[in-house]
Amino acid sequence: MTPTAGDEDEPRFRLLVESVKDYAIFMLDLQGRVTTWNAGAERIKGYAASEIIGQHFSKFYPREDVESGKCERELEEASRVGRFEDEGWRVRRDGSRLWANVIITALRDQQGVPVGFAKVTRDLTERKAAEEERVRLAEAREAERRNQEFLAVMGHEMRNPLAPMVTAVHRIRLRGGRNCEAEIAVLGRQLGHMKRLVDDVLDASRFLRDDMRLNRQVTEIGDVLANAVDVVASVLEEKRHKLEIDIPKSDLLVEVDAARMVQVFGNILNNAAKYTKDGGVVALSAVASTDWVTVTVPDPRRGRQPGWRRDDARLPRGPRARGAYGVRRAGGARDCR
Repeated sequence: MTPTAGDEDEPRFRLLVESVKDYAIFMLDLQGRVTTWNAGAERIKGYAASEIIGQHFSKFYPREDVESGKCERELEEASRVGRFEDEGWRVRRDGSRLWANVIITALRDQQGVPVGFAKVTRDLTERKAAEEERVRLAEAREAERRNQEFLAVMGHEMRNPLAPMVTAVHRIRLRGGRNCEAEIAVLGRQLGHMKRLVDDVLDASRFLRDDMRLNRQVTEIGDVLANAVDVVASVLEEKRHKLEIDIPKSDLLVEVDAARMVQVFGNILNNAAKYTKDGGVVALSAVASTDWVTVTVPDPRRGRQPGWRRDDARLPRGPRARGAYGVRRAGGARDCR
């Protein structure tokens, strides 16, 4: 029902609008000044009718929106297309903010001449807070799930070197500490493996705290990869793997944190060695293009049965295909990204 001048229902319609408390319903003149005010507007906005009538509706907007011309754009769009709808922050009389759904409708008389605007505002602050809380709880649950998964993986990884260490210690005791060079070598290899695992945990912690610092220097990628091979040499020997290397001897300069990249490629090679069947082949290659050096370690876990899960945290993917890691040129060197 739309009341018109002289309509006998107009007083009741006006009473209805003025009595509504769940919505702020009021009118603006063509310049955006408030001309009417209902009970819902007073409850939501905090202004009494005597305080706000005659004031510009920009009083309900954050300063940054007012300064950006948001109020004028809203009226312009409502005039052009007949209505404007928006959801965003608004300001109460006491300066506090509310999240509101706003609809502005252009009003015209019977001849189609613009006479002002009707504005309806609904306070959605509680709904937005509830949605944000749901998102926060979902993120917290996901973080907890990932933490539990991480702890389970790390627990498994930490147990792997313990078994041969326990066996080595037992043999050393049986021999009274004599002729134990092989067992001591086992202990050294497994302690090195555990140290790398601890370093991974510490790096993960630094990354989560946004405290990861990189010491970038220009170096040969071959030197980085050679050090990474040294890290996993004992694993390769223990599993009787053959290491196939295809890396140019020089002219593959990259600008990287060498220590971090040794750690990264050491982890990649370690996983390749771990998931390759005993006596298999682990391949390592590096090739250069105009902007990139691509380091490739084929992933032996591809093609496994459904249900097997790749350890993404230990095997970050570069901008190349699976198993390839991109290093991009920067200036005279190539830049690892």
